Amino acid sequence: MISLWLCSVSSCLPQHKYVLVTTPKTWYEAQSYCRENCFDLATIDDMGEMKTLLKTVEDNYDDGLWIGLGLQTTKMWHWTLADKDFYKEGERNYLVWGQQTLDNCGYYNIGKLYSTACNIELHTVCFDGDCHSFAYIQMLTWYSARDYCRTYHTDLVSVRNKAESDIIQKVAKDLKVWTGLFRDVWSWSDGTYSSLRYWKVGQPVFVKPGSNKCAAFLKSESGRWGAQPCGEVHPFICNCKQTSSFRFFLLSMWLQIYSSLFITTAAAKLVDKSSNYNNYLSLCIMSLPLNLRYSLKMSQTFYILSMMFCIWKPPQ
Repeated sequence: MISLWLCSVSSCLPQHKYVLVTTPKTWYEAQSYCRENCFDLATIDDMGEMKTLLKTVEDNYDDGLWIGLGLQTTKMWHWTLADKDFYKEGERNYLVWGQQTLDNCGYYNIGKLYSTACNIELHTVCFDGDCHSFAYIQMLTWYSARDYCRTYHTDLVSVRNKAESDIIQKVAKDLKVWTGLFRDVWSWSDGTYSSLRYWKVGQPVFVKPGSNKCAAFLKSESGRWGAQPCGEVHPFICNCKQTSSFRFFLLSMWLQIYSSLFITTAAAKLVDKSSNYNNYLSLCIMSLPLNLRYSLKMSQTFYILSMMFCIWKPPQ
């Protein structure tokens, strides 16, 4: 009986892996909560997942919303095009350097990569599907070039292998051109790799390690990210992968609802037989355990489960 109902509950859950928790917490408190009750703070692999997440949260937050991106101490190079299926094994690390400085943005020139300051202006090569397009426009900073390519094409170009380097060489000729290569000290809380960065306009690529900044969705920036003080309190998004810990979370959640059936029976007795059915349903939903209602507040899951169990036990 329990396993049957557990399967029914699982099938009602949203297909994506994100759960919005509306109780404001600091970034570190949110991280602990997600690790204890689910899996971890949300990791976002690509723009497809980003769009899913934006649809999940909609307007159910006022200002900031914590995700799992925090600072580490070591700089790492990444490509702006984050889609994990775009790169074969080893292609993310195909970095043929001409010169590498302490700067944090990368350009291409005659078969080699060079690092330079992100705010200088260079020409741009954009990537769009199987095509590499040279942007014959005024020279741009790396930030403006990235935004231009994402708006009119797919993204700044990645250099994944020798064949692709040769194609870019033909497009760019002997000009210095921006690529999607950048370096930062951000990493995801669950330890997985994702180079997706969806920063607001004006947010620098590089934030100094130890500056106590954490990444948050900003409603005022249409969901783009900002580096906020980690001690601020905001709602947050948990990543609820179908791991054993998440299945335990589901079981725990189901048991809480199952126990509420006894409460709904008492609730039904408080409602006169002639009362409006909607009054019963409201009382029934309010009788669900408080921690369940607040942890899943505004989520599709809560409403589905509430209706399922309350309708199951109507007043006689």
